[in-house]
Amino acid sequence: GWALPRGDWQTELWLAYPPSDTLVTQPEDSWLAQSIQRGEARVCAQTWGKYLPQDLNYDLNGWVNFKKGCYTGQEVIARLHWRGKPKRRLALASAPAAALPEPGTALITDEGRTLGSVVNAASWQNKLWLAVETTEDGLDQGLHWSDGPVLAAAG
Repeated sequence: GWALPRGDWQTELWLAYPPSDTLVTQPEDSWLAQSIQRGEARVCAQTWGKYLPQDLNYDLNGWVNFKKGCYTGQEVIARLHWRGKPKRRLALASAPAAALPEPGTALITDEGRTLGSVVNAASWQNKLWLAVETTEDGLDQGLHWSDGPVLAAAG
């Protein structure tokens, strides 16, 4: 197999054969929470087509190459990168343990204004970890989902 370093917190293990009983595995929630903490947002079936790459910081972390190739939507993405400013960006948030919101769940203020949505969420170590797309000051405005706790910025 191969061990691939993925930053300070995680190593991917690729095996050519089925794992043995001695292999230590990591729970999926732990893996997802650590991905969220690294600022890695993942699109899933519920959020397919909902976000621009800039909403998920793909342009900042090098996941979109502006010097290469042609792809669907390239002109819009490049124009926003070179001439505009995204209205929303990916932010890391945490909250006390509660039921996990589904990807795509709207984040609202107490006044009912929608200022973002949940991209990914994981429950790990008695805490919720969330990757959310929101306005620059969204987390300062007490965002929560309809029956969820108020989110705090996670460092």
